[in-house]
Amino acid sequence: MWKWGTGNGRFCYNHFMNILDAAEKVLLERGVPMPIEKVAEIVIRRGLWTSMGKTPKVSVASRIYVDMKRRGARSRFVKTRAGTIDIRNGDTLFGDGAIATEGLSQGEREAVRAFVRDTSALPDADFEAMVRRMLEAAGVREIERIRRHKVDELNLAGYITLFGALSIRIRVLAARWRAGAVTMGAIDRIRRDLAPGDRGIVFSLHGFTAEAMRAAESDGEPPIVLLSAEDLARLA
Repeated sequence: MWKWGTGNGRFCYNHFMNILDAAEKVLLERGVPMPIEKVAEIVIRRGLWTSMGKTPKVSVASRIYVDMKRRGARSRFVKTRAGTIDIRNGDTLFGDGAIATEGLSQGEREAVRAFVRDTSALPDADFEAMVRRMLEAAGVREIERIRRHKVDELNLAGYITLFGALSIRIRVLAARWRAGAVTMGAIDRIRRDLAPGDRGIVFSLHGFTAEAMRAAESDGEPPIVLLSAEDLARLA
């Protein structure tokens, strides 16, 4: 909005009411959780918000912090870890931060927190065994690891048979990224590996960015099923 500036009675264009929109734009474009100071830096550098003040980056960061504190679960932002934020995902538990999922009792929320904490600490072999058990319980057979095991990421494939005749290949990414939510890049990587008729599933302990969720349901592309920490806690 237009408002009087502090210098020589001139007008200045101050987007104060749009600080949150500018921060959201940066986070959506990057598709990953980011340090709040970095978000503020990009907002200022790109001119998405301007100020006559001496510390505009501090103003941006402060406005975001105030929004999260005042609005709580209604804020569009959520803290993923100390000093780092992301766009809130209503289906996601973000580490030790707030669980945004609505409709869970306090006991259920604590159970999901415990599941995330315990699963994050599992040795790689035990984590893989847990994922395999969940897939087998869902009817997936001939499960194999299809890519070299990465840190905190498991890539599997298997087959599920419908009506005793139709066999569908299932491509699975199970992520427990300590750095944060699964990004759009991971969704695109899974989709590139899908052959015609294949289906993809992504498990994530720490949720999905807004861009990743949109990419999973892109028009004209095979949908990819996203399972959050809450989903996994029910299946495990």
